[in-house]
Amino acid sequence: MRSIWLLPDREQAGIIRVATPEGIVNLGAAFDVTTLPAAIVLGVPEPVLRENISSDFLFAQFARMAGGTAVFCLSRRAGQDVKGRTVCITNLQLLDDGEAPAIPPPVPRISLSEEDSKAVNALRARLAAPASASAEVVQELLNAVRLHRWASTFASADTPRNANPYSWTPKKKD
Repeated sequence: MRSIWLLPDREQAGIIRVATPEGIVNLGAAFDVTTLPAAIVLGVPEPVLRENISSDFLFAQFARMAGGTAVFCLSRRAGQDVKGRTVCITNLQLLDDGEAPAIPPPVPRISLSEEDSKAVNALRARLAAPASASAEVVQELLNAVRLHRWASTFASADTPRNANPYSWTPKKKD
């Protein structure tokens, strides 16, 4: 498993910075995003954020990929950018055949800004909290991944107006 943290773009620089075990680099240097299925969104779609206003909301995605590999993403609000818009932090896990996602995701082994560290810890805390609604939604998605072998893409919330719909969402269940 390879875990990559996509850091919030609070300055709106237009560059996605990621925390990898090697350090903080631009997304393109860490991972070829063109290999991701079209349904996977890096972060949380704006309509989903508007529909789920709780600050504790987590958005999870899972996709089966060629060769038995998979990708698992967890995203959470992480404050606002310089213009007052919501920014998110995302943990992207690249899974080898047969690997399960790490819940909660591993902490980056490099030094992050205080704001980014707080965002990572908040996401991890939501998953570890007993009887957390966020943790239950993520668990429901992972159960669906195990049960619905026919489906290739999964999301923990419905995504209206998504040009590339997921195979499974909570409203589609069966």
